[in-house]
Amino acid sequence: MKEYNWNYERDPISILEYVSRISEQISDVCLTMRECDGDMWLSEVRKLYDMEHKLAYLVGQIKKESE
Repeated sequence: MKEYNWNYERDPISILEYVSRISEQISDVCLTMRECDGDMWLSEVRKLYDMEHKLAYLVGQIKKESE
């Protein structure tokens, strides 16, 4: 099975593991956002931005291998 780097360094994991990690982290953030207010929102929004970048990085890896 093809593996993808989780970090910008070499940290290869399966696509299932990659998507599972993102899903878990997004779920945790959304739960926290539903339960909190104020300054906690900024921290959680930053985590969502991090996951956005992880997804973009995965898409870039997939596109590169299909060229």
